[in-house]
Amino acid sequence: MIFNKIKFFLLNQVLPDRMLLVKGRSSSRSIYLTFDDGPCPGITPLLLETLQKHDVKGTFFVIGKNAERNPDILLDICNNGHSIGNHSYNHHRFSLQTLEEQKQELQKTNEIVKSITGASCNIFRAPQGRWNLRLLWSNALSKITSAHWSLDSLDYLKEPATLIVQRLREKPVKNGDILLFHDDNKVCIEVLDVLIPVWKSEGFEFKVL
Repeated sequence: MIFNKIKFFLLNQVLPDRMLLVKGRSSSRSIYLTFDDGPCPGITPLLLETLQKHDVKGTFFVIGKNAERNPDILLDICNNGHSIGNHSYNHHRFSLQTLEEQKQELQKTNEIVKSITGASCNIFRAPQGRWNLRLLWSNALSKITSAHWSLDSLDYLKEPATLIVQRLREKPVKNGDILLFHDDNKVCIEVLDVLIPVWKSEGFEFKVL
């Protein structure tokens, strides 16, 4: 785990945003909500309702096999004005796959997204955020943006929403932050229902990647 963090830090420092996007422009009072691992029945639709209630948009990094099983939800994401990103087909650990296997997962998911929404997908986030230079270079050559995050909600730990809210208030969002959430658990909905009004009151705009 420590080695992966060191490797990512070095990649982040060396590579330009067009190869590895970690944060938006710090001069803009904007933040980016991103959601991994959906679409999930019973959760993603409720999240869409919450985002609509607060009139904000986000970016959904979908797993191909989930999109394949839930085309109506994927279409709702698109029709509600949110951005759709690729999060691989199986969500397998990319560090255990060859580059060709990784590229096949990207292509398969892109084909699924286009067949359902009619829109091309040109942004990708690696499962567990595990990047390597060959994958990043391959994406750049294919004009696919590799997108990470600058602030992790840690909602995957399945902690109570109150603890996540407290942590995100103690470590406030900053201009250009890309926030990581997961729409495979309802806790993100509870957290955002509290924090979106707070962030709006602080003058932040919500943009999509």
